[in-house]
Amino acid sequence: MDISTNELISQLVPLTTARWETARTRAEELVRGRIKAPLKAQFTVTDSEYPQSLIVAVLALMVIVAMAAFYISAGKEIMAGDMISAILATASVRISPAYVSGVLVAILLLGECGALLFGLAARIFGQRRIVLVFLRVCQGGCVLIAMMSNATVTLAYPVVAAMVFDWFITLAAPALVIGIGLIIEELIASWLLVRQQAIDNYNRAMANWRQAVDDPAKHPDFNRIWGESILEQLIGASKHNRETIPALIDETPQIRAVIVSREYQRHQWGFDPSTAIDVSAQFQSFMHVSVNRPQTAINSVNNVSGVSGNTKQPSPSEQLAIDWLMANPDKISEPNRTVAIEAGMSPTIIYRAQRIIKARQS
Repeated sequence: MDISTNELISQLVPLTTARWETARTRAEELVRGRIKAPLKAQFTVTDSEYPQSLIVAVLALMVIVAMAAFYISAGKEIMAGDMISAILATASVRISPAYVSGVLVAILLLGECGALLFGLAARIFGQRRIVLVFLRVCQGGCVLIAMMSNATVTLAYPVVAAMVFDWFITLAAPALVIGIGLIIEELIASWLLVRQQAIDNYNRAMANWRQAVDDPAKHPDFNRIWGESILEQLIGASKHNRETIPALIDETPQIRAVIVSREYQRHQWGFDPSTAIDVSAQFQSFMHVSVNRPQTAINSVNNVSGVSGNTKQPSPSEQLAIDWLMANPDKISEPNRTVAIEAGMSPTIIYRAQRIIKARQS
């Protein structure tokens, strides 16, 4: 005798409330057990394809070259600063030589050092346009201090015999310091960006881990694990289930989604099972595959009833109700609330399924 899959599923022993709760608890434990707290070391990344030692060596050499250029440029900056500030000590008794020395140090800091500092600050704090513009203007001002102080000394004390080289050194020394500084600024900004991305990824992973520990139901794999746990509890519910469910799954693996969805609806009848257990509509068609002939064509509900004309596809929950009613045709005309209690489904879903079947039979 050819027993339909729908009849075999309807004969399965349902889960008790205790087993249902055990299935969910087991799924939560599995989710918590499968995830581990992220480690910061896992998010340590680099934005360069070159060895770290090579990068450090190149940066060290660039700093040495920049210091050599700054040493040349600083002499002229001190001399230019002394030319405009020394006269202050002779013009006013309140200005001491120590103040003049402080001015010279300030000019050095406002030159190449100031340009590098304001450039890096623009990268870090320049999220707002007005702040970015202000810091870039300050950077440009510091560049002008370095360049003009060098040019002033060269104009005041020209070396006629070596004028070309003199002017080249005058402009190249501060430009070299600023250029190397811009490269270092770019590297620092890139490193800070990569570091922030790693921190953000770590924080997201930590938030997901905490969420999964506190509420495993929000983990993306929870529904799948919960479905497997429900199926496991169903198989262990009775000897009949242990014999029937594995046989059904061996013939049609996709039937697992139908069995789990039906059990979910039995316990959570006030909700659409598709919101909790991902059941594809194509799995519903396996309700009509016979156990003895799994390769036969899959019959739709229209073919079962022998009627066509209603092209609207029922929802997964309505499809389950239709399948149950087709297996129990004497219940089609009974009150939906009475049928719902026997089927373990929502009265509303039963009512819709009865209307669909009657419409197809009319």
